[in-house]
Amino acid sequence: MTDGLKGYLGLNNHLNCWVHAIRQFKAILKINKKATDALIIVSLVNELYKEEKKLRKQYEKSILTKEAFNKTRVEKTDKIFKKIRAKIEEIKPKYTEKSAMGKAIKYLFEYWNTLIKYPKCFEATPDNNFAENSIRPFTLGIKNWLFSVSQQGVEASALYYSLVETAKANNINVYKYLNYILEKAPKMKREKDWDQLLPWNISKGELENLVNRSNLAAPNKARTEKYIFRGTH
Repeated sequence: MTDGLKGYLGLNNHLNCWVHAIRQFKAILKINKKATDALIIVSLVNELYKEEKKLRKQYEKSILTKEAFNKTRVEKTDKIFKKIRAKIEEIKPKYTEKSAMGKAIKYLFEYWNTLIKYPKCFEATPDNNFAENSIRPFTLGIKNWLFSVSQQGVEASALYYSLVETAKANNINVYKYLNYILEKAPKMKREKDWDQLLPWNISKGELENLVNRSNLAAPNKARTEKYIFRGTH
């Protein structure tokens, strides 16, 4: 799921975000709160969010199975989509293409097929706010990435940010998690072994054990020889 950037249009199973789709309608309402047509469109889209919230709660409480959630969401949202479509077809002749409303309506028509697909995908919601919020820290540091030096450096940054944000999403302490994977990584021999280190497969108890071991680490007081630390850079 993405915004309306044209470069995404060739992707398979592509979805578009409803927040981006109604942004122009909301901008119109900020200027003119009495813009009735814009208000109706925004209100109808809000119905999608009400259904999403209600059905997600039912799923979380095991009232709905995953399959029932998908089926019910498709049925409920289809009715709302039909209302939105009927409304934009009704009001389109009232506005020129270059007007603010004309541009907002054109966006909905242009991305309609990818806006109405999300109910069939269990993991998808009406918008991609969660994903955008997750990549925001990386975006805010964009000037730093000028000094990644190489493509490998950029890929390393992307890897670490992906792990960090995924750890946050799984309520895993990031500092403890990174220490854990740095300790375990040398022991990963096969490609599939790396799955063990993904945030949702990590035991919080194991993270605490690692921290406790680190806290207990201390020099041997009886040792008389100097410690020599070796490593590579």
